[in-house]
Amino acid sequence: MSIEKPTIEQPETNKARIILEVGAGLFPSPYGMSNKPDDNTRYIAIEPSQTKTKRLNAVLRHEERKDVIRARGEALPIASEKINEVILQNVIGDPRITEKEDDREGLETSLKDIISEIHRVLQDGGVVHIIETYTPNWQKPDDVRLLFEKNGFALTKKVVMKDPLETTGKTREQFKPFMRGEYVGIGSYLLEFTKLPAEHANETKS
Repeated sequence: MSIEKPTIEQPETNKARIILEVGAGLFPSPYGMSNKPDDNTRYIAIEPSQTKTKRLNAVLRHEERKDVIRARGEALPIASEKINEVILQNVIGDPRITEKEDDREGLETSLKDIISEIHRVLQDGGVVHIIETYTPNWQKPDDVRLLFEKNGFALTKKVVMKDPLETTGKTREQFKPFMRGEYVGIGSYLLEFTKLPAEHANETKS
C-alpha cells in the first residue's frame, strides 16, 4: 500500500506537543474528551483503511491542528524523534494483529515493526498510551509489557480491570481520558510507557 503524503518532517514551531494515534479508526481518541488537544497541540492520525481515512477527515474537518494520513504502523511517514505522545487504542487486540489464539510468538512477530517505528518517531522521554477494551482473553498485559521493555521502553503505569464492581468506579476513571464511550469490561487494560534514552535502553538489553 502506498503511503500518502505529506510526510511529517518538522513539527510546527508554535506547537509544544505532538500526539500521534496509530490505528485511529473512525473515532480519534483525543477529541471530545478531557485531554482534547489545545492550541499548543498538533494531532496526527495514522489509519491504513482508505474508507476510514476519508471518514476521519470528515470528522476532523473543523479541526485546524490535525493531519490524517493513510499509512500503516509498520511504516510511519514521520521523521525520527518528532513525536511527544503515541496512542494505540484497541490496536494490539485487533484480530488482524493477533490472528491466532494464544500465539505469543506470533504476537511479537506482528508487533515488532510497529514498536520499532513508534520508538523511532518518539522523542526521548516520549510517552506511549496503550488502551485495550476488547482484547482477546489469552493476550495478557504482561506479554505486551515485555515486548515494549525489550525495545527501549520503561513501564510507568499499568491498570487492569479485574473486579466487575469497578467497571464504573475508580479504576474505570483512569481510562476516561482516552475513551470514546466504549464499555470498560473485565480484562481491559491501560499501559503507559516512556521511551528511554539510548544509553539506558542498551543497559536494559544487556
